[in-house]
Amino acid sequence: MMHKELELPVVPSHISIPFGVDFAATFADFLIKKHHVQTPEALADVTIWVPSRRAAAALESALVAACPQGLILPTLQPMALTEEEAEPFTFTNHRTEGEVLAEMPPPVQEGERLVYLAQQVLLWQKAAGLQKGLSATQQAKQAYSSALSLVGVFNRMVNQNIPFEALKEVVPSDMANHWQQSLSFLKIVFEFYPQWLLEGGVSDPATLNVLRLKAQCAHYKTHGAAGPIYIVGFADTTPHGYALFKAILGTGQGCMALQGLEGVSSLQDVPNIPDASPTWDTQGSIQDAMQNSMQNNMQSGVQ
Repeated sequence: MMHKELELPVVPSHISIPFGVDFAATFADFLIKKHHVQTPEALADVTIWVPSRRAAAALESALVAACPQGLILPTLQPMALTEEEAEPFTFTNHRTEGEVLAEMPPPVQEGERLVYLAQQVLLWQKAAGLQKGLSATQQAKQAYSSALSLVGVFNRMVNQNIPFEALKEVVPSDMANHWQQSLSFLKIVFEFYPQWLLEGGVSDPATLNVLRLKAQCAHYKTHGAAGPIYIVGFADTTPHGYALFKAILGTGQGCMALQGLEGVSSLQDVPNIPDASPTWDTQGSIQDAMQNSMQNNMQSGVQ
């Protein structure tokens, strides 16, 4: 895939990378030109938030490839809020885990969690009479698969900030009986599982990640940014991620790097982003970025 040297953005709060080019390579070229060429150590002060660990690895590889003579890498911070990546991340701005959540129990081990949930699934299925005709091996496979599904549902609801009680209100009355059975099953992960964590002195990884996101958000709001911060490659995010974006952009050192924002140079342009655009779900963040840019310019006396 092609990539091209990226010009400095017209609006300081966001960078548009065209479709059809190598996103990571193009952004890496931009970073090196802006933060490395004149002062090589300056790149160490840069923090880059990306959606996933895969995105962080891709950007790191692109930076290394773009500067084979060597460079000091920026802090690459994956938000990692999908159920596949729901595990604690490290803090930026020298915020150590101990400083922020010193009293939080450690995250539960994945294998231990799945064993507990599978055992609870087996007990629930037995009580519901759903094990008839199944061998012990079949029951175990079914319980393990259900445990994985429960973890996925739990992580999604934690990340989207949806309480378990909200599920009780979403089902039509003619499906109420069937839904009650489903709610009974979901209690395994929304009621029994949290109590088991509490008794075991451990934390749920997704819940811990959300708490850490909130702590990082509070840190940016209170202390600002120690250096430039980029929000890179997000097509959408969770409510907690969006809150972090606002906090980053509110520091005055935040900048979004997205694809397909050509022609978006003012707040009035944002509502015209096509529904089919991958950046459509980030309209609110783009508006925040531009609003903060305008406010910073006004405070600096730039008209």
